[in-house]
Amino acid sequence: MKKTIFILVMLLLAGSLTAYAQESDITIRADLNDILKISYETEADGRINVGVMKTTDYETLSEKTEVEAVSLMMFMDQSDSGGEFTFLSNAQIGTEYTVSVRNENELQAYSKPFVWYDADTLKNGFFSALTAAVEKEAVLNVFDNTYKGLLDLYCGDYSKLSTESKAACGAYFAANGKNSAEGFVANAKRVVSALGIADVADSEITEVSNLVDEILTENAEILGISSLSEFTQYSGKNTAFKSTFAKRLNNSRICDASAFSAYFREQYYLTELELTVNYSQVKPILTAMNSSCGLDSGIYFSLTDTKAYDTELTGAAYADKSSLEDYLTAITATKGNNGGNSGGSGGSGGGGGSVFASGGTQTALPAQTSGYTDLSSGHWAYEAVSALSQRGVISGYGDGSFKPGNYITRAEFLTLLLEAFSFVDSDAVVEFADVGEDAWYCKYAATGEKYGIISGYEDNTFRANDKVTRQDACCMVVNLADVRALALAAGREYTEFQDSSQIAAYARDSVAKLYSAGVINGYGEGEFLPQGQLTRAEAAQLVFSLIKLTA
Repeated sequence: MKKTIFILVMLLLAGSLTAYAQESDITIRADLNDILKISYETEADGRINVGVMKTTDYETLSEKTEVEAVSLMMFMDQSDSGGEFTFLSNAQIGTEYTVSVRNENELQAYSKPFVWYDADTLKNGFFSALTAAVEKEAVLNVFDNTYKGLLDLYCGDYSKLSTESKAACGAYFAANGKNSAEGFVANAKRVVSALGIADVADSEITEVSNLVDEILTENAEILGISSLSEFTQYSGKNTAFKSTFAKRLNNSRICDASAFSAYFREQYYLTELELTVNYSQVKPILTAMNSSCGLDSGIYFSLTDTKAYDTELTGAAYADKSSLEDYLTAITATKGNNGGNSGGSGGSGGGGGSVFASGGTQTALPAQTSGYTDLSSGHWAYEAVSALSQRGVISGYGDGSFKPGNYITRAEFLTLLLEAFSFVDSDAVVEFADVGEDAWYCKYAATGEKYGIISGYEDNTFRANDKVTRQDACCMVVNLADVRALALAAGREYTEFQDSSQIAAYARDSVAKLYSAGVINGYGEGEFLPQGQLTRAEAAQLVFSLIKLTA
């Protein structure tokens, strides 16, 4: 025990030199049983040392002897478990303490101050004061002055909220959440988390760092969204989707539980709509949104052909459901069932690459593909895009662009491949669990599955909207060549790419065959990048190269 005490005192002494540094590494919470919980985030292995004493003593720790320091400590612990430390507190009510935490393999201790209140204070004095507060200002006075720090301890990082969010919090609790202390704690945790989302600035949201996503993930149950199907779908989305969604979700300060859930669902579908790149993606999103959120869409859902409207909606950004409803009502009222711009299969917007029409009914661009505003005759894929456009297999977007660098999905690439070789079996029946009969790519998925051109995942899904990887595209091309008896004569010896070890076992033979046949090449440094996502230009070039080889 003597050794343990010595180590803790030395750590606290070291911590006094860096007091309040990196306090975000420490989370301090209490429950209604007077149990204080200290969580410490660390990636280092080693024993975790924890000490707690009054802040006034902590700030003068370097002046204390070892014996004096130990006598001032109300809690000490040394643990191999890491993570969360729980103990019964005998601290003084309304007194500020400092917790110091350090992993023995890290150079410095981290510290964080907190004000202690016991459960009786919450249940009696604080909750009585809160119940008596009928105006927002009175509630804020309880939160910020009379019992300053109590919400942080029991309910989250209230003190970090902006002035606007604190005002929203005060207004909410002036009218709600006064049924019991226990109910208040649960309610306040949710409200503080939701307002914390609103306080995250757009400039702080990137695909690398997304605080909104962290709050949603860590507090999904508290926020009341963990059981939503939209949250399950959101959890599986990529970082680009999540960052776009985060910048939508932080636009409103919503304290009510049901209102937050509704807003989450609404913004999820609006994010999906904003990120569409093909008109065929629009109607399924609107249908799902209508089922989940209700959508006053005028006559949209009664139309047999919504292609004209879906084309206009592709990549469109609407702030809320109401503005989308206004637009749908307006365009369907003025254009009717057969009006509007029939368009091609492309859409506006960016992010992925979609160039195919459902059922092969798209209108291709004219032969003079120099009309693509972003694809000059000097582009390396110009010939491929030109040829496929003239065949009516591929087309551009409504704004005249082709967007060669956008990515292409599994369903879109399979469709391009099958249409290019006029190989579609209308009698094929789809077996994939996630492909409905009304999906625009259904007959292509069914054909690909029937003839072994594609294979699903272990859970029998096709995952149509996943971006297709270079190695999977190679597998599809080789499988089609085998089914159609297209000769892939070896014109050169296959020399492994520098990253050949990263090519999945199932794709190695396909990659080797296409390289030997001259259909594919690597990148400048001799890499293949098997997990890299295929762009629209690369997809066109890959399919066109197979056409030229087997013509």
